Amino acid sequence: MSAEGTLDTEIDDILTLSQELTEGDGLIKGQIRLYDVDSDEDTLESNPGRFFNRTLLTDGLEDSLKRLRDTLQGEDNTRIHEMYGPYGTGKSHQMVAMYHCFNSPDVVEEWADGRVEGLDGTLPRDALPVVVSLQKEQSEYLWEPLFDALDYEVTEEDYDEEGGYPTIDVIEEAVGDRTVAFFMDELEDWFGTLEGRRESANKGFLQALLETTSRTNLYAIVSVLREGSAVHDILSRQTRVEVNMSNQVDIKDVLRHRLVEPDSIDMRAVETLVDKYIDAYHGTDYVDMPDGLREEMQETYPFHPELIESLKTRYFAETESGATRGMLYLFAKVLVDKHQKTDLITHGEVDAVEYNDEIGRINVAHARADRCYDDIVDRLSNTDISFGRPILSTVLIYSLTPGLAEGATTSDIIIGTYHVGDRINDIIVDLERLQGEVYHLWRSDERFVIREDENPRSLVKNAARDVEDEDAMQLIGDTVESVFGSGAYAVGFNTDGELESVPDSQNIKVVVKNGPWSEDEVGEIIKNQPAGRQWRNTLVFVQPKNEKTISTTKQQEKFLGKAKEVIGAKLRQDDPSLSDEIQSEIKKLQGEYADDLEDRLESAYGEVIDGDNLLSAYDDAAEMSLENFTAAEDELNASNIAAAAEADPFDLQRNVWSIVQDRLNSRSETTIDDVYEKFLMDPTYPIPGSVQAVVDAVEDGLEEKPVLAHDGTGFQSEMDNLDPDSVLVLSENVDRWSVDDIESELQRNFSGGTKKVDVGTFELEVLNRTDVWVDSDDPHDDIMRAVGRLANEDQYVLVSGSEVITKARSDATLRDVSNAKRIGSGEVQSRIQEAIEDADEADTGQVLTAIRNDVEVYLPSEETKTAFTGAVSSLLGDGYRIKTMGDYVSSLGDRDPRSVVVAPMVPDEVGDKILDYIGDLDVEDTFEVGDIQAECAPEESEAAIRHFLLDNLGDDDPEYEFKTTRTQDPTDWFRGIGFRIPDADEWEFLYEGESLSDLLSKWQSSHESGTVTYGSVSFTAQNADAAPEKLQNVASFEIGHTELQLTEGQSHETVADLLEKIPSSATNIDITIEFE
Repeated sequence: MSAEGTLDTEIDDILTLSQELTEGDGLIKGQIRLYDVDSDEDTLESNPGRFFNRTLLTDGLEDSLKRLRDTLQGEDNTRIHEMYGPYGTGKSHQMVAMYHCFNSPDVVEEWADGRVEGLDGTLPRDALPVVVSLQKEQSEYLWEPLFDALDYEVTEEDYDEEGGYPTIDVIEEAVGDRTVAFFMDELEDWFGTLEGRRESANKGFLQALLETTSRTNLYAIVSVLREGSAVHDILSRQTRVEVNMSNQVDIKDVLRHRLVEPDSIDMRAVETLVDKYIDAYHGTDYVDMPDGLREEMQETYPFHPELIESLKTRYFAETESGATRGMLYLFAKVLVDKHQKTDLITHGEVDAVEYNDEIGRINVAHARADRCYDDIVDRLSNTDISFGRPILSTVLIYSLTPGLAEGATTSDIIIGTYHVGDRINDIIVDLERLQGEVYHLWRSDERFVIREDENPRSLVKNAARDVEDEDAMQLIGDTVESVFGSGAYAVGFNTDGELESVPDSQNIKVVVKNGPWSEDEVGEIIKNQPAGRQWRNTLVFVQPKNEKTISTTKQQEKFLGKAKEVIGAKLRQDDPSLSDEIQSEIKKLQGEYADDLEDRLESAYGEVIDGDNLLSAYDDAAEMSLENFTAAEDELNASNIAAAAEADPFDLQRNVWSIVQDRLNSRSETTIDDVYEKFLMDPTYPIPGSVQAVVDAVEDGLEEKPVLAHDGTGFQSEMDNLDPDSVLVLSENVDRWSVDDIESELQRNFSGGTKKVDVGTFELEVLNRTDVWVDSDDPHDDIMRAVGRLANEDQYVLVSGSEVITKARSDATLRDVSNAKRIGSGEVQSRIQEAIEDADEADTGQVLTAIRNDVEVYLPSEETKTAFTGAVSSLLGDGYRIKTMGDYVSSLGDRDPRSVVVAPMVPDEVGDKILDYIGDLDVEDTFEVGDIQAECAPEESEAAIRHFLLDNLGDDDPEYEFKTTRTQDPTDWFRGIGFRIPDADEWEFLYEGESLSDLLSKWQSSHESGTVTYGSVSFTAQNADAAPEKLQNVASFEIGHTELQLTEGQSHETVADLLEKIPSSATNIDITIEFE
């Protein structure tokens, strides 16, 4: 029926249903039973007139009737007829037709008139048809029903002596002169139950019976299921009329013959109706027109030939058994139900809900019919998809046999759904809407299929229904920002219509709204209340084209629905209840839907608000296409939009002087960065693309203006090579300094109470000043000249480190010594002694540097060496020593007194007492500096004692060493190390170098022996030697460092073995081993 619900023509207007459909329960008799020919009830089989009215003359039936005619007329002697084929192929129907040839010859001859030539008057009038109803009543032996019908009594003497069955002679005698037709339907099923003597007897009788047909007027009409059975093998030994029932009739002919009353069809009306269908098919690109469709539709009316073919393909694909019967029953039921509701039986009329049971029997191994039923009942009921039900019913028919051209094409669906009066485009629209609405409709390779598994698109669509509008709008906003890229900010993408806050930053921001901008909305973004916005001139306003709005109430299906599908896919792709294949498909869908949403948004946007002052003069602004605004290939790119919004250099140059003037009127100076920020703050100015653009505008726009630029190291004579930190000042506010002015500035520093001036710091301060300009080719040289001039005066001196210098330089200090105390050797000696008290020794170079930095004292350069010579010599006379590389000397010699280390030393008599004390100690006794002070020299400082011990370290009488390192090198000393008395029998092996051969050579030259008291071995090895043996097969190594600590008590020989096994690649070898 048309989805529109209106029809000009109904099937009932064009033809009359067969009497078989209109009588009784209105159901076709799908299964013919041979045993019903002699039923007491008025069955179709027992009523020859009704039966032949429903009988189609097939090739097989025609051949059987002609052969029967020829036999009866004496032209043939074949009285055995065999019909073979699976269940439902019409064997029983043909057996009934043959039965009536012997039982109702007048009816048969009347029916055959004009169909089978020469049959009239040929059929016997006194024949005896005998039916073996083996399905209905089981006999012990096959001959029993035959001899009962012949009223012939068989005795034991009549049986074959070996086989135990009536012989040919007995059968011939029983038949006599009568014409007898013995009908045996599906005999092999009965034979399959036999065994032993009973089986052999029945086989023997069947053979005898068949042979008797050639000697009497006995006809044997037999049906079997298949070739190769025991019954078929017996039959094959005889000449017989064979009919393969599988190839006898086209289901199209059967349908019209059985279901439509003969000669009731108004063919002119059929042709008119079919023309309307053909015209509709031709009028669209969606239908692939089969050749000869018009003629076929006329021949198969009221059924569409494509429906017959598609169901026939699927019925017979599963099994040939019962296929014709099943189709006949289904088509009869549909025709009875729909003949007053539609003009043509198409796929859609075979409704998946109404005929679920019948459709489900086509392929019981699959549940596709039930899944289609569920989709229609549960998911289409609340939709307005008018063609949804017939579309799904059509697709189901094409999906019933998986793998067999599975699925319906768009052309199939239109043919299966369309009725005169429908709009084909509406069917196409509903087909698209169905996808995702129902769960089991799949699209694969341009075909639509109903499957047991739920379609990922449907799963996603279902999940999308639960997605909140707020979440979907948020995703749309995020996608908009993704489309435009970095620098884009989406606003208005929410459920309450509020505009989200846009960051307040110096970079240009492209603000993309969900709909058209208004003056108030633009002002809201620029002002950013209540927080306020500092950078008001950094915004570009973009909106959709053609006044579109993307919201929860507008453009819902296009944007909101698609966003919900993206989120729905995300929700379902991780569902553990779904198979890996479905999850993978959903993941692909998520990407597809996300791309689709992005494409839709890209097509929606394309306008920018273009104006010079959107905050105060919005009415003067215009909506401009982004394509024209950007003049770039990718106009939906925030970077390109921002670049297009940037002012050209000339606009910046025209405005830069007014900004500089304004700032310098209220302050003494301004930086170019300040000017840049002013551009960004005020929306009345053009938008600079970067701070460098403003730098360029300053250089080009202020060249002739009364302004100077300061770069941090001084003023520049021209506006070149500036940077954002360059300071701009009015020329009239800058003093130009000469060397005299610089010198005066230095004097002002000293007159203010300053005792010294760091030359480098002073130079930087002068050059950094923006109120003065050292106007010369070399400002540094002018400043050094001014410093040099002042240093030449008696009250000033230039100091660098410990030196008094005569030439000015940046690392020097200019000191005013006019009021400083002049010192000599006595003060120097005091300072050296103070340094010794602080650090146990004094570096005279450091003492001199401290004097030079002390503004309260002054030691003239020409007197410095003499003063230090006197001070050091005096200290040496008092028992101090000069420390040199571990040695201690008592005379200055040719050493420079300004760069020596002076150390305290105990008097000789105290030194002797200390040595005596140490000499009385036992082997391995230890002592500290404090121990010596307490026992031998309580009046001496620890510093003097320590230096004495270090001075005598390494002597043999007494011998002592450092406790921790057990060495006698004074340079190994560190605070708190302590001392010990070594064992005379101890010796030490030391090596530090890069060569294994040198190590072994030195070891061989040592003739000592003993056991280890302490030992450390370390070296670095390369490649295969880099790792321990157990690790060498685990991985590859480039380098490895080995550090070993030996256990005490090991022998000299063990150490020798150890050293010999050090890898030949060893470097950085460091060995210390002590023996006793």
